[in-house]
Amino acid sequence: MKKNSLLVAAMGMASLFCVSCADEYYVTEEKTFKVDPYTWSEVFTVTNNANDNDIYKKHWSWNAVDSFYYCWFEVPELTTYIFDKGVKQAFMYYELDVDGANVPTLSPLPFSDFYVVGGYRYEEHFTIDWQPGWIRFVLKIDDHDPSAESPFFDSYDFEVQFLW
Repeated sequence: MKKNSLLVAAMGMASLFCVSCADEYYVTEEKTFKVDPYTWSEVFTVTNNANDNDIYKKHWSWNAVDSFYYCWFEVPELTTYIFDKGVKQAFMYYELDVDGANVPTLSPLPFSDFYVVGGYRYEEHFTIDWQPGWIRFVLKIDDHDPSAESPFFDSYDFEVQFLW
């Protein structure tokens, strides 16, 4: 009798586990993508072009009071539960010069990079802010060229991932 009780309990636990592992699908205006159980990932693009209408592609805004660029994205997948108990990570895509070849690279945020052009050094610092339902990319520029008025590149790509 004890063996049967253990078997029934084990089968019940297994069935609960399988139900909780059901596939999830998110549908946006432009695409449908499958989310493996307990993970989510998306690429966001931030540009200098204010005319982009894609929900994953927006333009930088300037905060004149604190002197930094920022860009908000609504991310309903970032629930209060994931915000409180999950793992949130963000990466920036860029090309790394390896022996004269540009190699696509992914680096975690916060991330800093610098460039020297025409004798001026440009340094950019990228971070991300999180709140349930949204994220904000922040770009702080430390440039030594007084005429510089915008981010160094026309476009930046970031990948955001949640695990729970």
